[in-house]
Amino acid sequence: MIEWIRATCPFPTIDRNGSVRGGYNLPANPKCLKCQDKSCLQMHFEAQQILVQHSVCKGKLSYFSLKLPKGRIIVCGLIEPEFNKTCPPLLKKSLKQWKVPWQDISTWHATMVQLIQDFEDQCQKCLSDSVAGLHDVKTALSLILRNTEALIGTRKGESAEERLDNCEEPLKSLYKSVQLLQTRLQASGYAANPEAITLGRKRAHAVYRQVDRIGRMFNEIAAKKKVVITMGGHSQKTPFLFDSFDVIPLILIDNAVKYSFQGENVNIRVDDLGECVSVAVESRGPLVPIESQELIFNRGYRTEAAKRISSDGSGLGLYIASLVAKAHGFEILYHSQPVAGWQPGRGLNIFSFTITSS
Repeated sequence: MIEWIRATCPFPTIDRNGSVRGGYNLPANPKCLKCQDKSCLQMHFEAQQILVQHSVCKGKLSYFSLKLPKGRIIVCGLIEPEFNKTCPPLLKKSLKQWKVPWQDISTWHATMVQLIQDFEDQCQKCLSDSVAGLHDVKTALSLILRNTEALIGTRKGESAEERLDNCEEPLKSLYKSVQLLQTRLQASGYAANPEAITLGRKRAHAVYRQVDRIGRMFNEIAAKKKVVITMGGHSQKTPFLFDSFDVIPLILIDNAVKYSFQGENVNIRVDDLGECVSVAVESRGPLVPIESQELIFNRGYRTEAAKRISSDGSGLGLYIASLVAKAHGFEILYHSQPVAGWQPGRGLNIFSFTITSS
């Protein structure tokens, strides 16, 4: 989204890597192209909630940090006639082409914010219409699941887990596949209708058992890549959560398997930490670039590495997981670690979150 906005911006912009791009109405300022300091980028990291923020760089030129629904862009290399008091008169005269008043920047910014919102609303409507069409599929899937559970119930065992273990492999695979499909459809429904995330009452969830169960759903998919899913940690807490919580480990484990290098492990840990339950999903694969880490939870966003590995992704997974996490009052965090001897850009990806048990 940010790259699309930069491409359609009438003013010159600079990205986080220091690359300056001319606008469709105004070329890049030659002083910016030669600049080695790039002090304007600092605002990209410092600006918070201010929608349009003006400042002056060391080269005496104006730049603007613009807050948009999907991030920020920096408009650079201009001379704001009213607020840029430090620009020398000779420089103003020689660069009069780049004199742009605050009002022009603000007007363009407001237009883009409205266009993005309109686009988001239209996407949400299309998504809601698409998911609504899956009602009959969900009904049929529920029927298959009930009949599968009835078959499993005829096997020997004192508990549901024992009866499932005593089933033949085709029935086990069918049960896990139907559960997986049902949870994925549930996740799609949350993208179309986020209010459904908090439907129903919270109930006690045995997080360790729940995450372990979801991890087992992916064993056969992981085996095709020679990826092994391991479960570790120790947790006995049962925090009160909405039923939508299942979607979070589903998405994190799904992504971990999908983007792992062949033959590597996906390690899942669930631990009690004081009054909290900590969950972490680790995998080895391409790392998320620093400039993309604040974007991976945006709807529709996918890194270039993700696109190369899997062409069928929608960019909705982490977005949905973040919605569900927010509804539960916690945040999903991402960090990476390099692996000794591996090429740059490859290493350990870790997604984690902490649930308060109260």
